[in-house]
Amino acid sequence: MKIIGDHVIYVDPKGVEYNALVQHIWSETCINLVHLSDNIAEEDNYGRQIKHATSVQHQTIMAGVPGFYWKG
Repeated sequence: MKIIGDHVIYVDPKGVEYNALVQHIWSETCINLVHLSDNIAEEDNYGRQIKHATSVQHQTIMAGVPGFYWKG
């Protein structure tokens, strides 16, 4: 069971992996998370912009899809 602030790997809908942090827990397999943008143009005085992903299911639930799941 993950807790808020835990590290996970987020796989976006294009299959790109990001280091992410758990922001909210809906269930053992469904979480909200945050990760940093990989787009250098999305940078401001605070650094890279933070991206949010909501209601992301665990990899075991999303087997066979190319992305939009978390693992770890």
